[in-house]
Amino acid sequence: MKRKLIFKKMHGIGNDFIVIDSNDNQWLFADGQFNLKPNELAKIANRNRGIGCDQVLVIAPSSNKAANFDYLIYNQDGSSAEYCGNGARCVIRYLADKYKLDSPIILNTNNRLSTGSVFGRGHVTINAGVPNFDPKASGCDKEINKYNDYSYLVGNQIINFGIVSMGNPHAIVKLANSRQLHATATLVKIAEAIQASGLFANGVNVSFFLISTPEKIQMRTYERGAGFTLACGSGACATASFAIANKLCKPKVTVSMPGGSLQISWDLAHEIEMAGDAAYVFDGSMIL
Repeated sequence: MKRKLIFKKMHGIGNDFIVIDSNDNQWLFADGQFNLKPNELAKIANRNRGIGCDQVLVIAPSSNKAANFDYLIYNQDGSSAEYCGNGARCVIRYLADKYKLDSPIILNTNNRLSTGSVFGRGHVTINAGVPNFDPKASGCDKEINKYNDYSYLVGNQIINFGIVSMGNPHAIVKLANSRQLHATATLVKIAEAIQASGLFANGVNVSFFLISTPEKIQMRTYERGAGFTLACGSGACATASFAIANKLCKPKVTVSMPGGSLQISWDLAHEIEMAGDAAYVFDGSMIL
């Protein structure tokens, strides 16, 4: 049976999403189950045969009394993801606009709460949780070490990386110069090798970063199920927290990515804060 899917296209500094509100698609959770299959989610995300996006975000009634709504995240290949910071900012703006909700707005994702507020014309700040440096939180069985320094052999090169969970797993690779940051083919090889290494039970996002100044980080993220994206909010938080904890930058830092910049703040004790723009692209419908 053909079904009509109503959606909005949004982006957070180039990290783009299809936002699906269950209130506009009553069939989505009919019979108490989620009625989009992985192949249908992949079709929606496909840039040639569907709408096209980095992730599909689904808004549902909250299953947690502390939250306004649940939100589910799916990658380009239809697999589920635990968290997405840019996606959370887009959903916060969408909910504030559509339902006239006052800030702060609280989202529940896999029993993880994100609190966000909208300022001005689409500028959204969220508390993105406390970074977790224990490898086991990222599905890696390596023993934690105080330097957050691990290694993996890619070809004949030893790649050192840190491990940070922001509710989803991240491997953080520090680079020495901008030439390395723009060597895309080499970075793809490293990222795919780490993802295929078996070190991470549920896969891993791989972020490459360069310290420009104590107040600025340049970064690119190769995401699970999506490859290089223009921006990654959780990757920015993971990378900034790694750099802050290792005293490579100041507690307030701008993380610049190909799609734009986010402002990240962390005091080493409380939730990390991420601020940046969330924008609408278009809205429409699709027959599945």
